[in-house]
Amino acid sequence: MVLEEDPSNYLFFCMTNNNSARWITMKQAQVRLGVGRTSMYKLRRDHKLKWSTIGRKVYVLNTSIDELLDSNSSEFQFNKLEKE
Repeated sequence: MVLEEDPSNYLFFCMTNNNSARWITMKQAQVRLGVGRTSMYKLRRDHKLKWSTIGRKVYVLNTSIDELLDSNSSEFQFNKLEKE
């Protein structure tokens, strides 16, 4: 499922639905990560996100965003949570 082009609807969609879209547009990925267009191109170039194109439209695999965020998470925070 791919959401409408309006990226502002994406966060509302994720907060209100249990099923998030498997593939999202670049604009929706930007909103989710809170980064700009240049940062998104760098993440694609460095193969930190899984992406696909159909014609000129670029889609990002939603789970690759989760993997990126997990890989950049702090171990200190997780260890702190486990001790509590």
